[in-house]
Amino acid sequence: MSERKPVSSSLVEDQAPQSVPMAPTWKRIAAFCIDYLFLSTIFALVFSFSTRPLLLDYVKSMPQDASLNIIELQKLLFSLYQQHFWAYAFFDLMLWASYFILFWRASGQTIGAKIMNIRVFPGVPPKRPQKNLWDLPWSMCITRFLFFYLAVQLYGIPFLFVFDREFNIRFHDFFSRSVVVSLPPRKKDSSDDEEEQ
Repeated sequence: MSERKPVSSSLVEDQAPQSVPMAPTWKRIAAFCIDYLFLSTIFALVFSFSTRPLLLDYVKSMPQDASLNIIELQKLLFSLYQQHFWAYAFFDLMLWASYFILFWRASGQTIGAKIMNIRVFPGVPPKRPQKNLWDLPWSMCITRFLFFYLAVQLYGIPFLFVFDREFNIRFHDFFSRSVVVSLPPRKKDSSDDEEEQ
């Protein structure tokens, strides 16, 4: 799956295509799982802090000799989530959007992608000239996120469709005109080796 594939020459004009490895599917799934765990932890912390006063009132209202009923507590948390569903859904959307769009724009890598050593690159040259051709423009990051989030809300079913097997182009890659590439292994600096010795 990590076979080296040529990237389209449209990445850089007037330059021969160079051979780079496309990110294998398992690396992309692992990166998403890491990102999902990170975002879920943040959401859970915000939810727990926002419901803390109500939970404390619930515990205080319990008889002193009664033990904490986990099932009742789960029902209470679920009802609190339902009562403020739109507020939590909007926060979740903003959390995901800011996380993915800002990371893709800054470096082409989320935390999960950094750990898995993969990166998003533009598949076509930007319309407006910019300092680095390899940076993703805002429009590409936003488009990529919108289709990515839509696919997640549809239980990941759109991710199953491959638009281009050679470049492993998935749903959100196709519509944002981007590619995901495996980066070369990180090399240790000679100065780091000298310090270790």
